[in-house]
Amino acid sequence: MNLRSAFLATALVLAACASDAQDPKTPAGEAHKPTPEDSHHRVMLTSKLLEDNKLTAEDVAQLQLFIRGRVVLRRETTAGAREITKQHTLKVVDGRSYDEIVIDSGTPGVSKATDELRVNFDPDDPENGLVFTADDGGRFKLSVERKHGDPSYGTMYDDQRYEVIDGNGAYLELEEEKLHAYITHQRKLPGTRLPEPGGSAAPAGSAAPASSAAP
Repeated sequence: MNLRSAFLATALVLAACASDAQDPKTPAGEAHKPTPEDSHHRVMLTSKLLEDNKLTAEDVAQLQLFIRGRVVLRRETTAGAREITKQHTLKVVDGRSYDEIVIDSGTPGVSKATDELRVNFDPDDPENGLVFTADDGGRFKLSVERKHGDPSYGTMYDDQRYEVIDGNGAYLELEEEKLHAYITHQRKLPGTRLPEPGGSAAPAGSAAPASSAAP
């Protein structure tokens, strides 16, 4: 094999390797576009995480939550129903009208700090949200249920039952860095002073009790 043939053979091998290494889902010459999940390192919201960090419902309401997994909800309604907000879509399937709600993976949400973990994803409808419950592994997943004799899964939103078309396994995450920052801020202690003679220990910054004057 002469030098020119060897050079061409090497070039073909390198081109083949580059082609194999390219993500088949990314068109040639197009850079990977970061998704919301790529922006920060996120961890699953679990019952163990809440217990280990002694987080209450009020604490969770102060943390930015994110949904992992795309959710599509649908319920049958009348055409042109006024109760459908701009975050919903009115779809017609097989001649029937449906109110459809889509929540993309990575959408931010805020807990309502109620007895159940209800998370709002719609700023135009802040009083409503979806309920998430801990599964056997402690992950807070979208709460779904089946009616007797109904093979489909459903969930409640705005006091209406929606069929879960997609997202049965969707769960909640939060940013690890923001969680640590919140915990550090909440756990900052004021300090304790030595007790005054005849008195008890008092937190730093509090006034010492005034002593009574002798009669």
